[in-house]
Amino acid sequence: METYRAKPRIRPSPTAGHGILYSAGLRISELLELKPGDINESRNLIRVRQGKGRKDRYTLLLRPRHSFATHLLEQGTDIKIVKELMGHNNIKTTERYVHIA
Repeated sequence: METYRAKPRIRPSPTAGHGILYSAGLRISELLELKPGDINESRNLIRVRQGKGRKDRYTLLLRPRHSFATHLLEQGTDIKIVKELMGHNNIKTTERYVHIA
């Protein structure tokens, strides 16, 4: 008989969970699916597996979703790169998160 073992998932404390949501611009569903190997602290990257739209993507440890995009653009990051980091299909979706004065 084969024994089933669930792959370990990260179960952060509420404070740590909020920190990851805040710093990486993750959706709650994406946070709940994180596994220990998905966080690469040395490169400040988080691998999001099967996020919204069932897409895999990488994101940086930075700020909340709307600030995340704005912060990157203010630093000169191309909006197409921000679109990919946010996991958006359409550039118009990314533009909604961006508040440029």
